Amino acid sequence: MPKNPSTKVRRNLGLRAYNKLYKTVKKYAKKNGLKWDVKKVREFTKEQVQPEFEGERDYDIRVGDVVSIIELKLKPSGGSNAVPIPNEDDNYYNPLLISPTFTTGILWFDLDDYLSVQLRGEVDPKDLRFEINGGEDFGATGIIDILSYEYFSSGVHDIIENVRASLGDESEPEWVGTPVVRPNFQDDGQTDSYYLRFTLYVNGIETPPTIPAEVSTAQVPVTEETIAERRAKRKAITLRKKELAKLRRQAKKEKEARKRPRPTKKEKATTEPKVDQVERSKNVQLALAIEKEKLAESERLFDKGILTAAEFKAERKLIMETTQLAISKFKDGGVV
Repeated sequence: MPKNPSTKVRRNLGLRAYNKLYKTVKKYAKKNGLKWDVKKVREFTKEQVQPEFEGERDYDIRVGDVVSIIELKLKPSGGSNAVPIPNEDDNYYNPLLISPTFTTGILWFDLDDYLSVQLRGEVDPKDLRFEINGGEDFGATGIIDILSYEYFSSGVHDIIENVRASLGDESEPEWVGTPVVRPNFQDDGQTDSYYLRFTLYVNGIETPPTIPAEVSTAQVPVTEETIAERRAKRKAITLRKKELAKLRRQAKKEKEARKRPRPTKKEKATTEPKVDQVERSKNVQLALAIEKEKLAESERLFDKGILTAAEFKAERKLIMETTQLAISKFKDGGVV
């Protein structure tokens, strides 16, 4: 038994991270025709790649980011297909800067969480043009700005329900995002020329989108600053997901606590009016109390920087709308 077990655990975690980096470098070299022996792969991994991921665990390291670092070290100019880096003052985020591994493998029922938390966190504080296109069978949203995205008004809710009704909960279709050229624009690498289109893949086959679009082949050079920003944003996203998951669990518990059997018409007719009125009044007061707690929690997350201003505004609106819906149902004698 080692004298210091905690040291061994940390060393093993570092070894797993190194092995992931080493395998990615080896695979990249083979795929791109680089005749590197084991010694060369090991040296390049330790000297060029590993320092960029110092302190990160293996499951936090994305292959797309490793490949970006490799290409940055080998081809700082960005390669033969490279285009100028977009203007940093642009209000929108260039979809070409988002790693392909970040926009693949999105389960159909996780789309709203992905858009509102992960994708928004990836491009924050800038805006991003995107579209959800499920083809003729499931529907499309048109181009949306991520900062003004809302689940219901955007049409994403309708698309998800169409998928649910057609494919069922047991199937696992995935959304895949691809940078495409906007209508009447050129594939020139500039931010305004693109939007991110998410299409649905079922059993590995893409559902044809409602309108064809040109898939971009341009490349934007990846800089050291870009990689550092990605890492910082991923950590912020992880924290934000934990906080929002906590809020959802709390809301679920509160909803279950106030559930009661829906009365039949006969039971409603025989219920004494005064009893109903008292019960409804209690439910309304409970709904208002819950709203107050949620608004306070939302304000706390905003003050801590976990929620952006746009997210804070959207969340407050959703909380108040949900409360008003609950109150209206209580007044009608129903339940939420």
